[in-house]
Amino acid sequence: MQAVKPALQSLRAKLRKYYTLTDYSFVYPDAVILQPRGKLQLFQRKNWVDTDINKYSDLCRQRYLRDYQEARSMPPSPVRGKRSHAAMEDEDEAYEAFLNSLSTNSHLNEYDRYVSSPISEQRIPILQWWRDNGSQYPHLSLMVRDTLAVPATGAGVEREFSCSGRVISALRHRLSPETVHEIVKYKNYLKRKQDELKMWREAENSIIAVEATQEIKACDADEELVLTEWRKGWWGKRRNQLRL
Repeated sequence: MQAVKPALQSLRAKLRKYYTLTDYSFVYPDAVILQPRGKLQLFQRKNWVDTDINKYSDLCRQRYLRDYQEARSMPPSPVRGKRSHAAMEDEDEAYEAFLNSLSTNSHLNEYDRYVSSPISEQRIPILQWWRDNGSQYPHLSLMVRDTLAVPATGAGVEREFSCSGRVISALRHRLSPETVHEIVKYKNYLKRKQDELKMWREAENSIIAVEATQEIKACDADEELVLTEWRKGWWGKRRNQLRL
């Protein structure tokens, strides 16, 4: 940790310097506030300025009032399957809590009700919490959908660049962009199929070993078929390019 600490400090300093200069610098603080287990607590830590909590909360509230207060709410999700009695009791309790919140905070908008409500103690994914409680905040849920749709990291894209870097080597430095694109796509496809095959092979020791073995053979045959079709398609496009 002592070796990593200087790098983290440098990263934090650069982030604080340049983040506010981006076009959408409000995405991160809005996402923090819309995390039901944290809300405004993160801004109360000592590494934040004392005025940050009011600044970010007021800006988030203004964006909600401006862009989502009068927006059309999302229709409720359809109920699939038969619900258990316990699940219906939980929904009754949630509805009662919702009615109680309306009676005491009827003058507040959805953002104010959400911020003033107790911190959630449920250790469930954020999207799951909003899916379960979105009926209490139909307009604020629209803001959650737009805010949390932004990826928190570009690690996935970086991995794709690393894969393409391994494709273009010193001996293959004249590959066209289209060829690199096809190779990376096919390598990604093979990796996903290998993960599926590994899962099936691990199932051989279970009670469905025979069925799993049959599925593996079918997957192998399908993979060979896809490989052949992909090779034919790639060479077909290559021949057309050469003719041109």
